[in-house]
Amino acid sequence: MLRDIRTHGESLDPAAFNDVVEEKFSTYLSNGEVAELCPDGAEKAVTHDNYKEWIDLVTKVRLSEANKQIEWVKEGINHIIDLKILQFLTWEELEVRACGVKDVETEKLKNISLYNVDKDHAMITMFWKMFETFSQDERRKYLKFVWGRTKIPADCSGLRY
Repeated sequence: MLRDIRTHGESLDPAAFNDVVEEKFSTYLSNGEVAELCPDGAEKAVTHDNYKEWIDLVTKVRLSEANKQIEWVKEGINHIIDLKILQFLTWEELEVRACGVKDVETEKLKNISLYNVDKDHAMITMFWKMFETFSQDERRKYLKFVWGRTKIPADCSGLRY
């Protein structure tokens, strides 16, 4: 609709525009509610003289209707990584910080593993020997089974035993 109004505003003379456009300074939000774009917006007609203002206001209202949810997402991300340093990270570095390293490294997993026997026990040695033969996909499936996640966190300092 915004594109049509813009096209009509650019291609029609003011009288023709005012004859075909019957919009008011209000818009529907994604939840179906009507929002007035200015005081008494439900009564103010969109005309050739003010259609650009209407387009700007609709765009502003529609793009800002999820601000509350965006703030919640930012708050959640801030628990993982300080938002101030985001500008210094590539998307790949951010993915590792948020989700963990893609490859399951045996040594990292060994460092955070807890045993009820000595770590040099024959059963533990055989397990790691077998684990090293797993493909990355098999390693992720193993982690999912025993830990409920498929990746080792980027920062394991709080997991060392």
